[in-house]
Amino acid sequence: MLINLYILKLPFIPTKDNYKDKPMLALDIGTEFIKAVVYKIEGNFIKIISASKIRQQQNAMKGGAITDIESVVETSRVAIAEVSKILDKKEKLEHVMLGIAGEFVKGVSVLARYDRESPSEKIDEQEVRQVMENIKAEAFEQAAKELSSDIGVDESQIILVNANITDTYIDKFRVTNPLGFQGKTVQFNVFASFAPAIHFNALRHIADQLELKVLAIVAEPFVVSQAYKGSKEENFGGIFIDVGGGTTDIAVVRKGGIVDTQMFAFGGRVFTKRIAADLNIDYKKAEDMKIRYSSGKLSDEVSQKVRKAILKDIDVWINGVELALSEIEDIEVYPSTILLCGGGSLLPEIKQALLEYPWIQVLPFNRFPKINFLLVENCRNIVDETGVLTEASDVTPAALARFALEVIKEKKI
Repeated sequence: MLINLYILKLPFIPTKDNYKDKPMLALDIGTEFIKAVVYKIEGNFIKIISASKIRQQQNAMKGGAITDIESVVETSRVAIAEVSKILDKKEKLEHVMLGIAGEFVKGVSVLARYDRESPSEKIDEQEVRQVMENIKAEAFEQAAKELSSDIGVDESQIILVNANITDTYIDKFRVTNPLGFQGKTVQFNVFASFAPAIHFNALRHIADQLELKVLAIVAEPFVVSQAYKGSKEENFGGIFIDVGGGTTDIAVVRKGGIVDTQMFAFGGRVFTKRIAADLNIDYKKAEDMKIRYSSGKLSDEVSQKVRKAILKDIDVWINGVELALSEIEDIEVYPSTILLCGGGSLLPEIKQALLEYPWIQVLPFNRFPKINFLLVENCRNIVDETGVLTEASDVTPAALARFALEVIKEKKI
């Protein structure tokens, strides 16, 4: 989407919050687990000092959306109590970063361009703020119509979740921070996320119940893609696939900027239900068996039964990935790197399906994509002092914590 802007100067009101040295919380409210991390900001780094993972009640979430607020609140309390054990009695968690995901979340990539009336004047905070307000207003109208049509929700019930500058060019010269620069033509690449108000407000209500201030609510596929080392480089391209319990979330980055996000309601829970049905066991036992299978901890005989069950649905999942990618507009060639994360990605059949799929025949790839796992150690500006965030399922809460750096930077603009 291209927007030509007219800039009107508005008064600048700086943020009054001070986040330095304060412990803060990031909550990844997933279909199967609530994952919490406590972190502190030290310069340009996020230092994670505590982490926990608590299983959700089975009916608390569906398709990445909250269906039982009280259940989620109670599970969140347990997760927060666990991560808070490390804190001194004087320290209190006040701010929380929350992620939003699922099939009802829509991402829009916006290219906003304008000519400045006074090219010799330096770009300041007021100008950037006004650009962002204009972008939000222009992008919202189109995104609300599209999302309303896609999911059958009235446009009045669609809200902007977040909008973030992902790239800036001044007179065709790329800069990492526009403040202080002079120039005539400015171009901002912005990624904006939208969702039905009911899902967004459910998260705010949960924060209120937990007596926490919301630092930001952000689309999880976006923060995961922004966390990867090198993802902001102009020559980088990648497809990020986060396989959760209820949904699979996809983000495509090209030339260092996010192009689009797609989500569909197919995650690890589908495989769990299939295992439960085929092996005639209850859901909880099937979930435990699936996790042990992913870790190679089952006998050969039981592993074969679990694998047989998983293979019955894996074609539906991989076809969902293809369909989601095919719906991304304005992309001529797909990146040849696929990065996997999320608890569901640990199933060996997920990576195998991606390796065996005829990507070059069905979508415009120049070469067959390489498939790798995305780990916290591959993320930038994160120091994991806990030593426990070692799996692909740990990336999202860490990425949410890291994104606090971006949020606070924009609050000060």
